[in-house]
Amino acid sequence: MFNFKTRIFDVLEITPPSSPVLKENLGDLLDGSDTLNAVVESLDPATGTYRILLQGKLRPTIAEDRKN
Repeated sequence: MFNFKTRIFDVLEITPPSSPVLKENLGDLLDGSDTLNAVVESLDPATGTYRILLQGKLRPTIAEDRKN
């Protein structure tokens, strides 16, 4: 079981671009992760448009930590 609610991934896909909800949910995802990695896939200096790939591992819950 993970501390972070995995249904948030569904919310991320339907959240409107540039909304405060998107920023909050991405922050929660990063905060709920043990490991993170970000790769810049593309950057257009003329327009400022970028594409970033995030990869990580969600943090287990406290109860799960006690089992180990």
